[in-house]
Amino acid sequence: MGKKLTNWKILKIFLSERRKKPWHHPSFVFYFFAIIVLVGSIGFTSEIIQGLKSGCWVISELTTNASNIFIALIAASSVELILIDENDLSHPYRKNDVQIIGISILISGFLLWMLAINFKDNYIGLFISFAGLILAYYFWWISNAGNKILTSAINPSSTVGNGSPREVELNGDTTDFKE
Repeated sequence: MGKKLTNWKILKIFLSERRKKPWHHPSFVFYFFAIIVLVGSIGFTSEIIQGLKSGCWVISELTTNASNIFIALIAASSVELILIDENDLSHPYRKNDVQIIGISILISGFLLWMLAINFKDNYIGLFISFAGLILAYYFWWISNAGNKILTSAINPSSTVGNGSPREVELNGDTTDFKE
């Protein structure tokens, strides 16, 4: 007799699959690092570069940039989980659990953002916003792991019937064809 999967185990499996699956798709990994991390964090990165050039860090601007990036990523990630399609779940009847995770992430992210902004003038706010940024990247990864555009394995021959020769006689008349 096999072990019965509890709701918690099903949720753990879902999160584990979502964490591992994208590593098998270079398009997803490149999109994440090039677009989400590098381009999406350009405001934060430019503040770091400015600080390196001048030798002076403006903590409030670093905190504000990092926290604004993380709340945007948290919101986008939450919406992905809230609007998840049942077909993307191995246990579709657990859709509510995934949606509640999305709502919880959104509320927690908003509270974390408010806390970071409240302490934006010192290192506590910077630490909170940097932690929020790391969590936001993680949640974006998890929530977008089912993105069919970024994770689909495209077979170049799929447009011609998966590359198998046709066994069917094609109908048609070539009597009016002139060379």
